[in-house]
Amino acid sequence: MNQVFAKLVRGQVPKIQTEAETLRMISAVNSWHMAEDEEFIRYNKNFQEALRTLELRSKEGNPDATYLAYIQVGMVCMQCHKHVRDQGANSN
Repeated sequence: MNQVFAKLVRGQVPKIQTEAETLRMISAVNSWHMAEDEEFIRYNKNFQEALRTLELRSKEGNPDATYLAYIQVGMVCMQCHKHVRDQGANSN
């Protein structure tokens, strides 16, 4: 996400597409998934969809739409991380 933000700030909108693709591929790797947690699965799906939108908007070269897509990715990311933290706290 830091690389995406850096490219947004520099106005390198088309280059964000590669970063979004990489993040989407990483999120698709099953080795770290909480596979039995339906809410996590939903968050992961939402994260991948938000990254696809970020890819598309950056490919279009629209800085405002790309920024809004970036914010959406960040929101989904934070919601999922909160869920994972809450699950960890509940398992103790």
